[in-house]
Amino acid sequence: MSPTPGRTSDGPGRRSFGADGSLRDDLFGDAFASSGDAFAESRLVFLEGNRLPERFRGLAESGVPSFSAAEIGFGTGANFALCAELFFRLCPDRTLEYEGLEGYPLSPAELRAAHARWPGELKPWAEALQKTWDEGKDELAFRNARLHLRFGLFADVLPTLERKADAWILDGFAPSKNPDAWSDALFAQIARLSAPGATAATFTVAGDVRRRLLRAGFDVEKRPGFGRKRSRLEARLARPAGEVAPGAVPGTSAGECKKALRHALEQAVRSGDESRARSLLGEAGAKPDGGLLFLALRSPAPVGLLSLLLARGCPPDARNAKGSTALIEAIRAGLPEAEELLLANGADPGLPDGRGRTPETWRALVRNGTRKR
Repeated sequence: MSPTPGRTSDGPGRRSFGADGSLRDDLFGDAFASSGDAFAESRLVFLEGNRLPERFRGLAESGVPSFSAAEIGFGTGANFALCAELFFRLCPDRTLEYEGLEGYPLSPAELRAAHARWPGELKPWAEALQKTWDEGKDELAFRNARLHLRFGLFADVLPTLERKADAWILDGFAPSKNPDAWSDALFAQIARLSAPGATAATFTVAGDVRRRLLRAGFDVEKRPGFGRKRSRLEARLARPAGEVAPGAVPGTSAGECKKALRHALEQAVRSGDESRARSLLGEAGAKPDGGLLFLALRSPAPVGLLSLLLARGCPPDARNAKGSTALIEAIRAGLPEAEELLLANGADPGLPDGRGRTPETWRALVRNGTRKR
């Protein structure tokens, strides 16, 4: 039986409470929180993991009016309540914007039962959430927090959002239980919706999760876990999605890093971003090849990128999949400066394309207004 996303529980048997009052999702086969001190664990994993105490204090001393957080796996709202209570204490004159994503929301009765275990300082937040559930609303404004509830499959909800998050709380059910909450598509959306310098924190250290955070542009670090859990993850956005520092994540192979660097370099060249391409070819250690010359010729900054790539070792007589050379493509594109640059770097002025047409033949065709293959 597959659970169906919706505003309320899927009915009897979907969730159950243990003898200690802990809530469990029986279809996913996972608990909403650990059986130990779940609030202490959340403070360590998600609040400390995103450096929220430190950042909230800094915000209170700055002129920045708000902070934005987003959570994958809203559940009972415990992480929201902890975050919002901390923010209220440290930044009473600022606004917290909080996106709470949940694929399978609790029913009002389940929410009340789960909140019965909450500590006293969080009771006002529990009551505010229960009222929101009872009224069927998806927005909550309480104290200086603004909660935006987003119910539905994460893959459907994330593409509709625009607000950039300063911090991500990744608290879906374990990757082995609910892989959709940890997919490549989800991390691509997280990258899109992350503010510069955004952080992310999660309880899992699964290899796939680390690699996907890496590909999304985050630096990732294992940190000591809570209680009997050995490790957890902290991450910080350090690069555009696709850029990878080799060895940044233990367990990430050299091949994976090379592939991600190549993708990032292609994107930089294609978009005409000479500065980013220079950075990737320098500190990041990306390796250029002849195929990049053709992307450069079609970019908004062909001459600057060609100069950079040729200086870094791209072969000037590189051919594309159709057998054409970079020099011929520069002629066809009407880029005389690019032609001169390629020739100055050793391109063969007589090298024909795959159909035997030389650069001089193509110059004549271009002069006559014929550029087709």
